[in-house]
Amino acid sequence: MPHAVKHCVINCSDWRLTEELAGFIKERGQADRIEIPGAALALTQPNSRDVVLGWIRTLHDLHHFTEVHLIDHTDCGAYRLTYPELQGASTETERERHAAHVQQAQQIISNDPTLKGIRIKGYLYNVGAHQLTEILSS
Repeated sequence: MPHAVKHCVINCSDWRLTEELAGFIKERGQADRIEIPGAALALTQPNSRDVVLGWIRTLHDLHHFTEVHLIDHTDCGAYRLTYPELQGASTETERERHAAHVQQAQQIISNDPTLKGIRIKGYLYNVGAHQLTEILSS
C-alpha cells in the first residue's frame, strides 16, 4: 500500500548524530532518511552526486515528500578527508565550509527537473555543543 511522508532527511552516517536526529524526526513526523558520509558534501562531489540524487528521486517517487532537510555536522571525518586543512581550523571556518556545501547541495536538488518545488532546509549540528542550527532555508 503506498504511503506518503512530508520529509526526507539527508544526514551524515556518523553515530554521534543518532540521538539528535531521533528527536528532529520525532518533532516533524515520519520521514525518509538517507545516511551518507558527509551528507551535503556527498551531493557536491562528482563521484557521488548522481547516486545520491538517484536515491532522492526514488524516495520522492515512492513517498512524495515536500521538504528535504540536509544535516551536516562539525568534526566530520568525510569533510576532513576531502579538506585536510579543516583539521584544527576555527569553528567559523568549518561552519563556512559546511554552509557553502549545504547551499551548493540545495542548488543541485532545486535544479533537478524531477524535484522542482521541494522546500530545502540546511542545518549544522555542533557535535561538541550538542546544538542543531538552521543555516539555510529555501
